[in-house]
Amino acid sequence: PEITLVSVTQKIAAVEHYKAPPGVTADEADPAYHALQQSIPPGAPLLVMLEKPYRLDFKRNRIMNFDIPGAVSPAPGIPIFDGAEAVAAYLQSQSIRYVAVLKETTNFQLYQRAQWERQANGRIAIWQMQAPFYLAAFTDFTELTQTRKHLYDEHDCVVLDLATAR
Repeated sequence: PEITLVSVTQKIAAVEHYKAPPGVTADEADPAYHALQQSIPPGAPLLVMLEKPYRLDFKRNRIMNFDIPGAVSPAPGIPIFDGAEAVAAYLQSQSIRYVAVLKETTNFQLYQRAQWERQANGRIAIWQMQAPFYLAAFTDFTELTQTRKHLYDEHDCVVLDLATAR
């Protein structure tokens, strides 16, 4: 193909676009996610198990997406099967004080207990193996919603302060 000034200019523009720092990722038109994030201090790490984590401002807080419970975590590993208090202690040992999770009443299928109970008994091996992790996470976070302070509690979302009892 022939190289023209237009094609070179387009390629340079594309490179410049990808070299530019990302813009604000928060959806300012979404007051629920904005209010959720405003409930914790700027700069504080936040573990999330949410339907739309991309609506959070990743510049404001260090966001850790817990979308596949138990898949990856710093050593010695999140004690997902050891109960809510063990999970809270582990997260705080990792400097994670704040957690935003969907309530069990959510309509979001990925985080519905009934969905994962079906998967545990389903025919797809990968989901059978993953189901116990989701179910344990749901149990742990549901228990923590009863014992920890709620900084935000609207719609299907709750933000917990793991360092403060309810």
